[in-house]
Amino acid sequence: MGKYRFMVSSPGALAEFCREYNIPDDVHLELAKKGDTPWGDLDRCPFTVVSIVERGLRFPVQPLICEFLRQTRLCPTQVSNNTYKIINGVAELNRRLGLAEILHQYSLSKNKGGFC
Repeated sequence: MGKYRFMVSSPGALAEFCREYNIPDDVHLELAKKGDTPWGDLDRCPFTVVSIVERGLRFPVQPLICEFLRQTRLCPTQVSNNTYKIINGVAELNRRLGLAEILHQYSLSKNKGGFC
């Protein structure tokens, strides 16, 4: 049993948990059963209560976090706090960068075959 299981062990506790951590109505929460495979269904991305309470995971979850966990086949509890911070930082940088920043950093020049 997890140390935060009491926070989601009943329908009332689960509703309070969702309110306290601002979990949207369209996010489906359920307690995992013993023997569940975390990545059996690619339409879902499992997170633990610990990743929300201790690691600061918030919703909506960055798609990059879900993809990172799927590609590495890691569970959220196997990832350090710094990994979440790094992935969220990369996602924020990507959100802020646009064409102007790319053109400022790189220049196109013509060669025999076209542009490079």
